[in-house]
Amino acid sequence: RLSHRRHGSVGEAPLLADYRSYGARKVTPLTLRWRWWKASGLFTLFFAIAWNAFLVFWYGIAFASDAPWIMFVFPLAHVAVGVGVMKSALSNIFNTTRVTVDEGALTVVSGPIRWPWEAPVAVPTAELRQLSTLEKKGSKGSVSHGVVAHLADGKSRTLLEGLDDSHLASYVERVVEQHLGLPDEPWHNA
Repeated sequence: RLSHRRHGSVGEAPLLADYRSYGARKVTPLTLRWRWWKASGLFTLFFAIAWNAFLVFWYGIAFASDAPWIMFVFPLAHVAVGVGVMKSALSNIFNTTRVTVDEGALTVVSGPIRWPWEAPVAVPTAELRQLSTLEKKGSKGSVSHGVVAHLADGKSRTLLEGLDDSHLASYVERVVEQHLGLPDEPWHNA
């Protein structure tokens, strides 16, 4: 479920014609938060436990019988898959995402379970010009959605990706743009 909270007084932020003035406005804090919970995470968790238990059994036999080196090297790809599936299952059960807009930055944090290289995303609000949604199509027909921040220097930065629900991506885009007084129009890279 998505929770939406504004802190302090709420006021309509006017659309500003001069983009340079964006950095000078006061921003009331805003927090959007949702859980990733998927029942399929439980099935995936049981599968990952069975997969990893087999690998523990495999390596137990390999170490106990003084097996040749191939017994240790062959299952390494399977170990990587087991770790990835376990991380995916635990993420789908326990993770939440929090989008926060405050005086200085738009911050997106997902956790508590994430890879070490999956750092929180922070973009200074003074650099934001617009947000847009994106849609990615997978090789087997799967579709995921995300939100992209377009910055003053012409660059874009992905804020959210891998969302199953296009409505959630659109909601985050709309609420943050309205909160910051950013224009809601099609984005065209110059």
